[in-house]
Amino acid sequence: MRAFFLAAAVTACASSSTPPAHVPEPDRTRAETYAREGAEAFAAGDRARGLQRATFALVVRLAACGYDCPEVAYSFVQLGDMRYAVGQRGWAAQSYKKALEVLAPHARTHAEWIAATRARLTSVCQLGPFPACEP
Repeated sequence: MRAFFLAAAVTACASSSTPPAHVPEPDRTRAETYAREGAEAFAAGDRARGLQRATFALVVRLAACGYDCPEVAYSFVQLGDMRYAVGQRGWAAQSYKKALEVLAPHARTHAEWIAATRARLTSVCQLGPFPACEP
């Protein structure tokens, strides 16, 4: 499912007349490698390593362009999904909310990604009162 959202976001960016800032190479490749390693480790049952690698991907993306690049939101969503899977619902909500904040300036090019992330946040917020769920 995550691959679908990433593909949708990349397609949306490619169709934009003025594409948003992106994580430059070689940082992009390094972040994507960390994200992939994190997903693979998490799926294989090594949740600690999965979260670690996903966090590395976030750090690389943040160091490369701060909150200006929509790719930073991809890391927040990945971490949110992992946190949700391990029962850390409040942390998942916080990650999804931060992803929406990062994506807000890119609403025109990332509408589908924003809708999917908003659905994740709404779903988590129905499970309990979490600070990230407050308006």
